[in-house]
Amino acid sequence: MGSKVFSNTIITYGRTILSVLLSLYSTRWALNELGASDYGLYSLVGSILTVLVFLNLKMISGTSRFYAYEIGRKCNLSVQKYFNTAVSVNVMFSVLFIMLVLSLGPYLIYNVLDIPADRLNVSVYVLFISSVVTVTSLMTTPYSAMFTAKQNLKGLSMTLLLQSVLIFVGTYCLRYFSGDKLIVYTVIMALVHLTIYLLQIFYARYLYAECRIKKEFLFEKSRIKELTKYSFWNLLADAGHLVRTQGLNFLTNIFYSTKGNTSLSIANSIASQSCTLTNSLSQALAPAIITREAENDKNVLNTVLFYSKIAITLTLIFSVPIIAEIENLLQIWLGTIPDKSPELCVCVIIMYVIEKMTFGLEFLLQAKGQIAKTQSFTAFSYSLSILFAFIFIKVGFGIVGVGLACILSMVMAKVGVVYYAKRFYSFNLLKYYLKFLLSVLLLVILSMSASLLMVESFAPTLWRLILNGIFSAVITVLFSVVIVFDSDSRKYLLSFVKSEISKRCKW
Repeated sequence: MGSKVFSNTIITYGRTILSVLLSLYSTRWALNELGASDYGLYSLVGSILTVLVFLNLKMISGTSRFYAYEIGRKCNLSVQKYFNTAVSVNVMFSVLFIMLVLSLGPYLIYNVLDIPADRLNVSVYVLFISSVVTVTSLMTTPYSAMFTAKQNLKGLSMTLLLQSVLIFVGTYCLRYFSGDKLIVYTVIMALVHLTIYLLQIFYARYLYAECRIKKEFLFEKSRIKELTKYSFWNLLADAGHLVRTQGLNFLTNIFYSTKGNTSLSIANSIASQSCTLTNSLSQALAPAIITREAENDKNVLNTVLFYSKIAITLTLIFSVPIIAEIENLLQIWLGTIPDKSPELCVCVIIMYVIEKMTFGLEFLLQAKGQIAKTQSFTAFSYSLSILFAFIFIKVGFGIVGVGLACILSMVMAKVGVVYYAKRFYSFNLLKYYLKFLLSVLLLVILSMSASLLMVESFAPTLWRLILNGIFSAVITVLFSVVIVFDSDSRKYLLSFVKSEISKRCKW
């Protein structure tokens, strides 16, 4: 998977870094213009857009599995058939989703959530405007999945970068609008997403002959059954994710009103940026792993475990300095720090670090089509976060209990992934992950100690934040090579880097 994965990774990393910078400024401007209460209200009600982005990415991952598998078998006609099947299946999903949102949403707004009386009607408008994007989002999935399966992340990255730019510009222009800025902000976000989704559809149709709708392929019962069954199990874990994110949002609102939602939203925003590079790596690797599995590559497991080490290293490069500098970072970024945001940020970042421990293993299970038990247990674990959060809040942890619940539910989910995956491989996968866990814990202790030393040695400024980020990155990489990577992995990493550099340095 060498050169193409390397190129895709560089492209997605470049896009990701720019998107992160634009996103951080966009969030600050949105918070300043909307205020803490309305920003929290948008994160509660209008977060359907965030949910849609997540659902869309997960659906892309699931759909691209079928494309990539058939590409590995050199069967273009099957790719086109699966594309048409995905279109028909997504129509069904979109109709069900809209029916659920539009019937249940207003009831929750008026009868369950803690929303100021003068913002109830506005909240319904926000919900309806956000719901309009649902159909386009889901209908884009078969097209976006083709970019991923073909490993053409350049095209997909350009559209996603344009999305970040448009959100950045739209949020900046928010200051020049009068009237209800929450409505204006929701419309801006909806228009941006609609524009990007339509662009992806037209671009995919232009590039790929497989992205052509043919009536005779739309309703093949065997493929619909296969894709629906797979999508059901894939979406089951995503449903658990939605229960965790939206359920915790509702629970936070009930106990701490919309200002509590603001703190949770800020925590999620910061924490999600700490693992964006690893998410980009998954975009580059997922189709390649699935294609290699389809080709019966005997070394695919070793490759996946190797990339798991890279994934956790990339996550810690950002997570360690963010945790050490969290109050300084929030002060520089927002000016005024929402209550308990630092503590929540740390908890959610830890949750994301734990999530990356099984990086790649899920892709192998997808390639093998063995996801039912894993996804069921993941959905169950994520859903328990609501119960855990309620208990933690009641025993006195306050809103920080929401963050602790995220950590506990993620630990359960990842233990389940390793447990179910180990049955498909001859060597002791559980023993490998215990050893891997101990090496990561040692890496975290050493890297965090070095980063905290910087915090204690210098006054809190932007320059300290930048220098600590650079210093932590270097320390984390060095410690990771020595502690996390074994001798075989180090040799493979060194040869891989030398090979790719030599290829790109040729005149």
